[in-house]
Amino acid sequence: MPPLQRPHWMTQTSILLTATASWFCYSTFAADNALGLGAFFGFLTIVFVGLVPATGTKPFQRFPAKILTDYRGRVTQIAAMNYAKLSERQNSWNATDIWNVLQLIIVEQLGVKKEAVTPTANFVYDLGMD
Repeated sequence: MPPLQRPHWMTQTSILLTATASWFCYSTFAADNALGLGAFFGFLTIVFVGLVPATGTKPFQRFPAKILTDYRGRVTQIAAMNYAKLSERQNSWNATDIWNVLQLIIVEQLGVKKEAVTPTANFVYDLGMD
């Protein structure tokens, strides 16, 4: 199954909490010591304070990704993630399934709409790839 996401407000609050704690730790130690301890403790604060919300909010991951807005998108995504198992079980390769998987990879990596990814689309000119 595709991974679920936390609510946006929860992610933003976690980032704000981590940034505030890190800035507080950095400014406290940077004023007292010129050896770079402020940056070191600020970095440690980011790591440790960032881990608490990241692990503590896992039970709240209940929302599908934005790409999965309808059942067709969900089924296509699940089929793409499990394509190796499905093709091994059926002992076959299907051109339509391969195109769906390739299309999903391009959409996810380039952040373009699925309708823009056609067999004749150019990566640079049509899809805006640098």
